[in-house]
Amino acid sequence: MGSKNIFPEHSSLLKEIGNNLKDRRKANHMTINDTAKKMGLFRLTYMKLENGGNYNITTLFKALDYYKVSLSEFFCDFSTDVNN
Repeated sequence: MGSKNIFPEHSSLLKEIGNNLKDRRKANHMTINDTAKKMGLFRLTYMKLENGGNYNITTLFKALDYYKVSLSEFFCDFSTDVNN
C-alpha cells in the first residue's frame, strides 16, 4: 500500500475527486485559503482534497455542502469506476 494506507487502485479516484473540487473552486474565482476558510477547514486539509490525498470523509461532505452538490451529482460524471 502507498502513503497513509491508500490502496493504489483508489489513487486515481482520489485524484479525480481533487480535480473536480479544484475546477469548482477555480470556477468561483476562489483561492485555496479563502475556500478552506469558508468551509471551516485548515488550508492544508483542503489541499489534501484537491491533491488527491488521504482525508476524512466528513471533509469531503463539507466540500460538497459548500458547493451545494449532492454526493450522487458529484460522482455522476466520473471516469473512474466508483464501484471498485
